[in-house]
Amino acid sequence: MDTNDNAPQFDHQVYAVNITENSPIGTLVLKLNATDLDDGPNAEIIYSFTLYTSEKTQEIFTLNKHTGEIKVNDMIDFEEIKILEMHIQAKDQGHYPLSGQCTVMVYVADLNDNYPEITVKSLRSTVKENVPIGTVIALVGTSDRDSEDNGKVDLSINKQLPFVLNKSSESDFELVVSQSLDRETYTQEYGFDRDE
Repeated sequence: MDTNDNAPQFDHQVYAVNITENSPIGTLVLKLNATDLDDGPNAEIIYSFTLYTSEKTQEIFTLNKHTGEIKVNDMIDFEEIKILEMHIQAKDQGHYPLSGQCTVMVYVADLNDNYPEITVKSLRSTVKENVPIGTVIALVGTSDRDSEDNGKVDLSINKQLPFVLNKSSESDFELVVSQSLDRETYTQEYGFDRDE
């Protein structure tokens, strides 16, 4: 008769997997494979998370105890978490069970899934037509929760207007008067009432 003298062994001690945020529920992340050189129940393997795997991670992923398949079970948001770590055990079904363990590192890739946000702080409630060129009218701030190129914001203004945006920092701009303001010209050109 076979003695349960071999512990299950994973192909690797550490697995590294890349996944994109917002991956659909049911997406296969990884199929683990552990082998046991014994026979019968001594070689039948059950997979499970160990206590070192956080509850949040266990909510985000499911682990099939018979096949070793890890699948997405909940929304993954790069802006909340960038790396997820799972500690998994393979235990045989012998009378005195033996087990082997591995670690799965999941690296989340960012998607461009956040809209840029713009805040405007007006420095003047009205602007007189004789205001000097270079006068700052408003401060404009931009932000985007995405990372790297996905988080870079390009801000522009209609070139026909007598204003320009000057960059004061990575995400801040100044709205500045760029040419002489003539109320009568802009009233005719843009159809404003004289009281506007």
